[in-house]
Amino acid sequence: GLLRMRVGSSVVGGGDLAMVRELHVFGSEVPLGEKQSGAAQHRGLGGELLKEAERIAREEFKAQKMAVLSGIGARDYFRSECGYELEGDYMVKELGG
Repeated sequence: GLLRMRVGSSVVGGGDLAMVRELHVFGSEVPLGEKQSGAAQHRGLGGELLKEAERIAREEFKAQKMAVLSGIGARDYFRSECGYELEGDYMVKELGG
């Protein structure tokens, strides 16, 4: 998988912000809620990539917020599994200190 992040953007709410521009887990497409033997999707890899990006943004770049440009279908995942809230067109999370 891959995650592409931009640091220092002020697109949402001002201040020090990191933005996830892409988050992909490659391999066979697996329907939401299902698992397939050998498939990479729905095994937590995307969540681990996101957690590491949040840590890097917070600890190494002192970002206060993380914004994710996500499709409508992924917003529920970011809200329920990762603690993000919709702010304009972005899913946003306070990173804390």
